[in-house]
Amino acid sequence: MTLFRMIAAAILVLMLTSGVHSADAPKLERLVIGYPAPVASLGIVDVMRKGGLFKKNGLDVDLVYIQGSPILTTAMVSGQVPLSFIGGAAIVASAVGGADTVYLACGINTLYWRVFSTPDVKTIADLKGKKIGVTTIGSQEDSVIRFILKERGLNPDRDFAMVAVGGAPTRLAALSKGAIHASTFIPPQDIAAERLGLHELIDMSKLGLYNPVAALPAPRATSKLIATPSCE
Repeated sequence: MTLFRMIAAAILVLMLTSGVHSADAPKLERLVIGYPAPVASLGIVDVMRKGGLFKKNGLDVDLVYIQGSPILTTAMVSGQVPLSFIGGAAIVASAVGGADTVYLACGINTLYWRVFSTPDVKTIADLKGKKIGVTTIGSQEDSVIRFILKERGLNPDRDFAMVAVGGAPTRLAALSKGAIHASTFIPPQDIAAERLGLHELIDMSKLGLYNPVAALPAPRATSKLIATPSCE
């Protein structure tokens, strides 16, 4: 089943369980889908919206930017955002914390981020004593960077500081000015980082790490009504 069909199925279930039926509603039904960052990996739903795929299925989709995966996850769990298109770490963390959330589908299931640093940071060891910028503490890039650097000999609690800076454009500006010393980027910000002369420290696409970086989560009660594949 394609990602679009999975999203459409999830949306249909939400409509039916809320008492909304297509036969009773000839007009387009408005639906809000949240996303945590203006990046290419989460742009799939925007392509679908601009391509008219949602409207063909009776939906007027409004994409809402809620900065940072943890904040968006909280909004989804509380019911403020019916659906979200989000990365993996925040949903796993919310489930571990007691939230009844599961994944329905994955658009991208491997890491392809690139870590860029200031020109003086040429090796991972050079990150000792430095600041690494992330969207928010507890976000997906925060968890991944901690894991990768720990695997390469650095202690996340001692050797470097994680700093909440904001979205990719804000982090790129902070990195170019030296306010932080490293951060992760994906298209198009990674290309901009190259043009600014920043140093590519790690290319995660070469690490072969599994991670659902663009996925559709939902409360477990909703997911039980939909036949779904695993995020593989």
